[in-house]
Amino acid sequence: CMTRKLLSLDASKKVQKNIIQGFSYVVMGIVDGWGSAERDSIYKANAREERLVTSFLSDIRKFALQQREVSFYAGRAELAPKYFSRLIIKITGKRPLEHIHEYLVLEAKCLLASHELTIRQIAQALGFSNTSAFTRFFHMVAGLTPAEYVAFVK
Repeated sequence: CMTRKLLSLDASKKVQKNIIQGFSYVVMGIVDGWGSAERDSIYKANAREERLVTSFLSDIRKFALQQREVSFYAGRAELAPKYFSRLIIKITGKRPLEHIHEYLVLEAKCLLASHELTIRQIAQALGFSNTSAFTRFFHMVAGLTPAEYVAFVK
């Protein structure tokens, strides 16, 4: 089973954390897809704030490959970028850009794990100017290079 391999005792803690984080984003996407407006809030936000976060996370899945600027998402929420950022941080504990980056890395991990595309093709598909920029970004967010990740999931 792939999950057992990925979470084996031989895997480093950093890689295990990245894999679990990826699974949590997939689960979060499924839960969000159910559209349950009644679910309990972990962060005790009011209904407006919950809608803001739900909408933002949904927008990330729709637009992150083309739009990576927080101002774009703030505009969709009809809020000033600074106020939008403060609300997202207050509610989720993470900056909006962190959510965008984590989603892009999740997309990259899915593509890398499929072994159907080269790292260069994945970098292009995700809108990076070149493979080096993608590798730096992936390493900064995930803690390992795309090649290291590919070798690990083989």
